[in-house]
Amino acid sequence: MVVKDCQPFTVVNDQGFRGLVQLLDPSYVLPTRQALKAMVEERYHQGKREAKALVQQATAVSLTSDMWTSMNMEAYLAVTCHFIADGVLNTTLLGVQHFPQSHTAHNLAEAKGAIMEEWGIRHKVTCLVTDAASNMLACGRELQMKQAICIAHAINLMVKKSLDDTPGLEQLRTSARRIVTLFRSSTTAKESLAQMQQCMGRPQRKLLKEVETRWNSTYIMLERLHSEREAVSAAMASLPCEVTMLTPMEFTIIKECLGVLGPFNEATIELSEEKRVSASKILPLLKMVSITLGEQLGSIHTDMAQRLTKSIQLKLMESLSRSQKTSILTLPTLLDPRFKTLGFLTPSKADEAVKRLTTECGQVISDIQSAFAFLIPLLRSALAALYCSLSPDLKAELRTLRSVRTWLVIQGFCCTAASGIYG
Repeated sequence: MVVKDCQPFTVVNDQGFRGLVQLLDPSYVLPTRQALKAMVEERYHQGKREAKALVQQATAVSLTSDMWTSMNMEAYLAVTCHFIADGVLNTTLLGVQHFPQSHTAHNLAEAKGAIMEEWGIRHKVTCLVTDAASNMLACGRELQMKQAICIAHAINLMVKKSLDDTPGLEQLRTSARRIVTLFRSSTTAKESLAQMQQCMGRPQRKLLKEVETRWNSTYIMLERLHSEREAVSAAMASLPCEVTMLTPMEFTIIKECLGVLGPFNEATIELSEEKRVSASKILPLLKMVSITLGEQLGSIHTDMAQRLTKSIQLKLMESLSRSQKTSILTLPTLLDPRFKTLGFLTPSKADEAVKRLTTECGQVISDIQSAFAFLIPLLRSALAALYCSLSPDLKAELRTLRSVRTWLVIQGFCCTAASGIYG
């Protein structure tokens, strides 16, 4: 209960819980709060040992990292490890550390380096995924790691910037927030909305308020308000309040804006999965969002929604242009049999990615050849020593081998004259 349900240690002192346990098993003696704490700590160490053993099975891992702020305004650094073991994609939280020091790149690099050393994965990390903050990018450079920007975070910034840049849309969002706040803070308004929904035969659904740091919460707030607009309007008509209901034209604007933002919301949800690799899907998803925006533009009639569409489309094309030059995104798309070159916005971008893939494959082949070139002298010495150690009778038998050409190759490889065998 304490681990799975986040119950406090003092649960063992609660009279109701003690009575329940006594009813289930009168002979069972509940542990004290201190004993329960020790049991949880032991379970933590056991779970960490099991997680370390699983991580050690991986030959390569990637890390995601972010800074978090608690309700008490305390900063924390979170690092998560992603890897494949036994053909299954696994995710393990390496740590959430209190981070009171300054959020400089050097301090971040030291903390992440210490976590990697503790888990023994420093040499296994192939990529570090973070947001686009300057200190995070500098941290990746200091750690000398290949780094990628979190696409979900990039979409979040892209959409938030477009929402803020669209004239009149902020005022519309403010009006929507006031309505939502009314029904979330007033018991009377909340009950009135529930009654209206019941009278209309609709499920009783509460209005949702947006969160400043996540653009899709704006989408969810507007979508819920638009879907419940009839019940909200009827409830507000019976309430003595100063909050003004949105006009039909404003709801039309919201509807068209939701059509623009919908594909981004679906893309964010798809890219936030943890059980399937998402790198190869990024370019195709962004391409489909771009195509969808282009198709929708002709059916949008309100000026505000048109401005939002053009603004977000411009930012999306800039992001796509940058992404299609990044090997860490283009190569997975090319190698994914579902997409290959179809995942790129233009044939020229696909050709550029193919050239990068060809170059990298050539480099891998060159590295393998270099490795074998280092081993060839050792193999020659070993084979030459083996031949020299053979008895004269065995050498005579080898002369009668049917595969003379094979023996000639071996003999030449050992740098011994073939005439020494056949002469």
